[in-house]
Amino acid sequence: MAILTPIVFLLVILVMLAPKLVAGLPELKGGDAAALVGGTAALMMLIATFAADGRQAMHTAADHIIDGLVFSFRAMGTVLPIAGFFFLGAAETSGPSSACPPAPPAPACCSR
Repeated sequence: MAILTPIVFLLVILVMLAPKLVAGLPELKGGDAAALVGGTAALMMLIATFAADGRQAMHTAADHIIDGLVFSFRAMGTVLPIAGFFFLGAAETSGPSSACPPAPPAPACCSR
């Protein structure tokens, strides 16, 4: 599996680059590309757990998913509030999110 994983993801990269090289193929962007990468990762995890655990593979796969979610919440738990305060302070996002009217322009003496 250690050799198969990079090969499979290299194939995923080639599939994503194929529309740049071959005319007429639809491009994978945004959610479609994320679904391809995520689906490939999930399928690879299921294949590895079935190879390692046999009948208990679905339980082991669920444990791996839970461990991954717990890790991601721990890792991103400190970043999300910081990002939230950043977006509240940004002029482009704070007005629409708080339903406030746009501020008048600054006087000429104060603008740069």
